[in-house]
Parts: sequence; structure tokens; C-alpha cells
Amino acid sequence: VIATADDVFESCEDVRQRLPRLIAQSGMYRIKPPGHKAERSVYCAMRVDDGGFTTVWSAANGANEIVSLVSDSTLDGSAFSGSDVVTSYQPLPFRVAVAATALETAFMTNSLVWLVADSPPFDSRILGGTGDGAVAADWAVSLRSESGNTADGVIGFAIPQPSTAKGGDFGVAPAATGFDFHNSEAMLLPTDCD
Repeated sequence: VIATADDVFESCEDVRQRLPRLIAQSGMYRIKPPGHKAERSVYCAMRVDDGGFTTVWSAANGANEIVSLVSDSTLDGSAFSGSDVVTSYQPLPFRVAVAATALETAFMTNSLVWLVADSPPFDSRILGGTGDGAVAADWAVSLRSESGNTADGVIGFAIPQPSTAKGGDFGVAPAATGFDFHNSEAMLLPTDCD
């Protein structure tokens, strides 16, 4: 049975695989990750690295109106520098369920270049935070730019309040730099960054 755009999918990668290529366009789809209680409408990015990316966070304007990736704050804004609109920010348990299905994570850099990591953005440890910065984790990944260049890297997360009072709740860094958790108010800054 061929799926339709009105079906409920496990992830945006599931949309990409189950819908014929001409139908699986970037846009809103109903997603219910395995083990999650409810479905949610999410934006699926199908033009990034052959598609299948579930949008779980975006900056309002790419400047100071960003909220912590690992928080449960709400945010309305424009994803991908205004080319597509994301109308809501997904709650943390839903993002964890989506991440559990992910094989890769795409990030847009400040210079509007896509990086793809061969790993989910976080795991269920993110739900175990005590609110005092007790949870911080990072791990090695392979990074690939949209031009095809590759490099060793590190991604990681930290539970906010107060560990991310000045940002740094989530980070991507070159492997040679990595993270050293040197700033308690911005945990996921690269080692050489203040």
C-alpha cells in the first residue's frame, strides 16, 4: 500500500522512504515516533541532503531570539533563514523520541551552510537532568558539509538552568577543539571559545 501525505509517519525519514519522491516535499507531516504517546505535526525538510530531516528546533531570527534546544520553551519562527515556516517548537520528550529514530542530524551554520553529523543530536540522558547542570555529554561524530567535505567532530548537550544561562546548551565542534565544559553558564562552548 502506497502511503499518502495524510498518513501518520514514524519520522520524516519514514516520509521520505514511504512516499513517492515527487510527493515527499518539504512541509508539515504528522509524526508519531515509536513509543511516543501522541502524534504531532512537524516540518519535514526534504531538500537538505536528500531529505528526511525532522525539524525539532529553529531560531526565530538567527540572532538573539533563540531558545535552548534542550529546553521546553516555546518558539514561533522561521526555519532555514526564512525559506520555510515552522509554526511551533516541539516538546522535549517528543524530540527525544524523534532523536531515537535518527541516524543523522543536520545543522545550518551561521554562514548558511549545512553540516550533517552521523549521529542523533541527543539521547534519553537529556531527560534525566536535575536542573542544576548535572547532565552534560559529548561524543565523536563524522561531519559532512553540503559540499561533500568531511571532518571528525564532536556534538554534545547540557541540561539548562543554570548550566546554560548564557547559551551553549547544544554544540557542534571540530574534534581537535572539542568541548571542555569550561564555562558553567555556557557548557557547550568549544574549548577555545569564551
